Amino acid sequence: MAQLPLSTDRQCAALKCPEDKIKVRIAVKNPGFGGLCLEARPDREAKAWLYRFRISEKACEMTLGSYPAMSLTNARVKHKEAAELVKQGIDPRHHKAAIKAENAAVITMQELHERWIAHQLRAAEVKPATTQDHADRWRRYLQKPLSKIRLDHLSRAHLASALDAMREFTKEQTRKSMSTLNGMLDYALARGLVDENPMRLLRPKDFAASTPEGRSRWLTLEELKLLWHSIDYKGEVGRQVASTSVLSASLIGVIKTAILTGCRREEAVGMRWDEIDIKNAIWTLPPARTKNGAGHTIFLSQIMISLLEGMRAINGFSAFVFASPRLTARPLTAHSVSRAIKRLQEPESKTQPEGLLYKKMEPFTLHDLRRTCASHWADTLQADTRVVELMLNHLPADKLVRTYQRGKQIPRQKDVWMKWGELVSSQVQV
Repeated sequence: MAQLPLSTDRQCAALKCPEDKIKVRIAVKNPGFGGLCLEARPDREAKAWLYRFRISEKACEMTLGSYPAMSLTNARVKHKEAAELVKQGIDPRHHKAAIKAENAAVITMQELHERWIAHQLRAAEVKPATTQDHADRWRRYLQKPLSKIRLDHLSRAHLASALDAMREFTKEQTRKSMSTLNGMLDYALARGLVDENPMRLLRPKDFAASTPEGRSRWLTLEELKLLWHSIDYKGEVGRQVASTSVLSASLIGVIKTAILTGCRREEAVGMRWDEIDIKNAIWTLPPARTKNGAGHTIFLSQIMISLLEGMRAINGFSAFVFASPRLTARPLTAHSVSRAIKRLQEPESKTQPEGLLYKKMEPFTLHDLRRTCASHWADTLQADTRVVELMLNHLPADKLVRTYQRGKQIPRQKDVWMKWGELVSSQVQV
C-alpha cells in the first residue's frame, strides 16, 4: 500500500528506511506544488529533501537540502521557488548554481561575521553588550580557524574542528560559540548565501559542552553572618596586610547590597545616585539596566538606607554609588567583585592571616547570594513564591501567567524587603 504524503514535521522525523532497502522516498505535501519528497537511507543519519520535475520533456531531480538541518517549512519554501522556475522553463539546478556562485564566490566567514554583527546592531533585537560578546567570542576563539573559509566551501567538519580545539580550553565558551555560529549561519541562510545551516546538526553534547546542572548553593543565616563580618574585617585591616587583600568601601557595599536586596551583580555595581530615592526608600532600575529589559523597583530597608548614606559620604561626588577607587568616574567592574568573593575563600596566607572563610563554609559565588535571598524570603519569611519571583524581577515561565497576572503585589514585596532588612540587622550584622 502506498504511503500517504508526509505533512508534518513529526512525520518527517519519524521516517525510517528499512535495513533491507537501499533507500525510501515518500512524497511531501506542499499545496499547489508537486514533486517534493523526503529520502531516507539506512546508512545516513540525515535525510534528503528532493524535488522531482520534468523540463524539456526530461525527468530530473535536485536536492534541496538535508533534514533536519533544513526544516519542513524551509523545504516547502525552497520547493515552491524551484517549481516556479520550472513553470517558466528554467532549470532550477542551473539557476541555483548561478545564484550560489554569485552570492558566495567572494563571501568568507569573516565577511559574514562582519555583516551579521552590523545587522545585529541595526536590528537592536538584543542588547549591545550581547552583540559585543558575540564579536569578542569570534575574535578570541573562532576567527583564526574559520575567518578565511568561503561560505560555499564551509562544512560541518570545519565547524567541528574549530569547536573541538576550543573545548580543550573552555567548555562554557564552546557552548556559547555554537550560539554565535548558529546566528551567523541562520543570517546567511535567510539571505540565500548558503543552502542550509550546517551548525544545526551539531549539539553541545557532541563536544562535551552541555549546559551544567543549575547551582543550588545558598547561605544560612550563620554563614551570612560570617561573610558579613569577614568583609568588614577586610575593610579595616588595611595597613597590616598587602593592599591586594583589602576590600574597598565600594566592594564591601556591593556585596552587602547583594545580600540586602537580592539584585544581580551588574545591577549592584552599576547603581547610580539618580536611581535612588532615599526619602521614599526606593531604588528604581531602568529597563536598560535589567537582564530582561523590564524596569524594576526595589524597596530599601533601614539597614540598606544606612549603607547608602555611608557611601554618599565616600562617593557622593561620583554618578555611581559604588565608584571605582582608582577611576571614580566609573563604577566597579563586575569581575572585581567576583574576584573579591573568591579571595575571601582562599586558604590562610600572609595577606590573609586568619584564613577568613577558608574551610569554614562550602564555596559560594556572588550570584549564590541572590539565591540565598530568594531562599530565605520563601522559607524563613514565608513569602509567597509569586512575590519572590517579582522581587527577583523574573518573568514567569508560564505564558498564561505572563499574559494575565499583571499585578505587582507592591505592598507584599515591600513588606518582605523590610522584614528581611530587620532580620539581617538582628541576626547577621550583629
